[in-house]
Amino acid sequence: MLSRASLKEMEIAAEQIDKILEMHGASIENLKAKTGSVKESLIAQIKSLKGELAESKDGSYKAKYNAELKAHKSTASALKSEQKAHQTVVADYAKQRDNAVLDALVKETLEIGNETLGKMHHAAMAKALADYDRGIVKRDLDGNIENRDEVLMYFAGEWKDFFGKVQTQGIDVGSHYGSQANLAYTREAIAKMTVKEINKNWDQIKNLST
Repeated sequence: MLSRASLKEMEIAAEQIDKILEMHGASIENLKAKTGSVKESLIAQIKSLKGELAESKDGSYKAKYNAELKAHKSTASALKSEQKAHQTVVADYAKQRDNAVLDALVKETLEIGNETLGKMHHAAMAKALADYDRGIVKRDLDGNIENRDEVLMYFAGEWKDFFGKVQTQGIDVGSHYGSQANLAYTREAIAKMTVKEINKNWDQIKNLST
């Protein structure tokens, strides 16, 4: 169900949330109004036509009745299509919300890692999360990932070189870590690099603090 809480979980800005909820509510009210109005009008028309048809001797009202009935079916079909489109939008929002929650859990798993692989370096994390099979993740009744090691092994299959235990103490300030060349590798710059570029410059990137 589309709600303010679910949209906040997707990290959508407050102004956008208000706009989405306003449009969502207006769409529902519009559909209700259209459906109720058309239904009442058509019921009245059908009753009238049935009465005229019963009194008709030459069958002329039957043709009029059939034409009105055809128009009614056309209107009903259009309303059904509109309702289906609305349901699709709601389903898309729900899917985006669920994917955002799952991605956040997977990211947390990669950031924590395990004793065997360590954790994934932030330089590769954005790209790794952009294209992975969400179907490999299993969640328990509380919504937590229950196969964390399997998830880590899945990512290690393609991103093994980006796993490891990062040392944040004892850095030699005179080493290449503190050089001007390495200062170019900001998080923003790394996020824009291709996997090939990251691999090529990994010796420098891996020494950056997470």
